Amino acid sequence: MSNRSDDGFVTVTHVAAVALSLLLFTMFANLIVVQLQRATLRAAADQGVRAGSRSQSDLDADGACERAATSALDDLLGIDSVIRRQFFASCTTRSGRVDAFVSGRSPAWLPISPDFRLDERAFAVREAE
Repeated sequence: MSNRSDDGFVTVTHVAAVALSLLLFTMFANLIVVQLQRATLRAAADQGVRAGSRSQSDLDADGACERAATSALDDLLGIDSVIRRQFFASCTTRSGRVDAFVSGRSPAWLPISPDFRLDERAFAVREAE
């Protein structure tokens, strides 16, 4: 039997340190996933304006842009995923320029951190007919 007065204190410290390190690891992993989602949105916006810039009319450009951006989101995030339902794409065409806007919300993994709002824009000049 030990005569020390700190019996069991090391265990509490160890458990607290492990819990804090797991919390920080989860927050860091969440940030990595958010950056991958941001890259996905950027790729979807780029795909949209690429498709819209080759269209014949402004109306066709808007539709082609939105279809291509939505298709890229479906391919990269998964059609039926919960995350995919958080993002949308819209396109406009004005003065020979196609603009794509892809936006959404990435939920945080921990209740102590806020959700991440992600917005990406891309534009391209329409090709000459």
